[in-house]
Amino acid sequence: MNKLPDTEKMVQIKREAACPDASWWKCRSQNGFSLVELMTVLAVIGIMSAIAFPGLMKWVPNYRLKAAAQQLYSDVQKAKMTAIKTNRNVTLNLTAPAACPGGSYTFTYVNNAGNVETVASGSMTNGVCLAASPSLDGKQFQSTGLLNGVAGGNAQLSNSAISRTYTVVQAWTGRTRITTP
Repeated sequence: MNKLPDTEKMVQIKREAACPDASWWKCRSQNGFSLVELMTVLAVIGIMSAIAFPGLMKWVPNYRLKAAAQQLYSDVQKAKMTAIKTNRNVTLNLTAPAACPGGSYTFTYVNNAGNVETVASGSMTNGVCLAASPSLDGKQFQSTGLLNGVAGGNAQLSNSAISRTYTVVQAWTGRTRITTP
């Protein structure tokens, strides 16, 4: 009878405990995955990813457009709150490009020292286009939070890759909202 070293005895004892009536190759195959099984699973995951990826890429322009609309909405709200807080008029300056994509906005006020301070600014990127109609350009939030004049305005955002548009509507009462047609 061969005398086995201690480590081999432990392996044999563990194998016999796990697979008492199985030969060594059957017990070994029950302990993990074979290379063929692993490659099959990876191939299935790769095929499913290749099918799903183009569909996910169609959503990206809409997310970028929605994010730009929410950012403009947020900055308009910030301009209104700054007008109330500082007791100064905040001017809304929107620049619409001749051709899409593009556009930018800057909201400013004149501080106590007579310097122009920027409240918020942004530019449209990633295919997003800004159009102001009727123009908010030059309108001002008064210290009461109301927009000067009797008419509000809106800024329309679109993306060159999709047909959806978002409109940031600014009422003269100071109410701001995002609408979709």
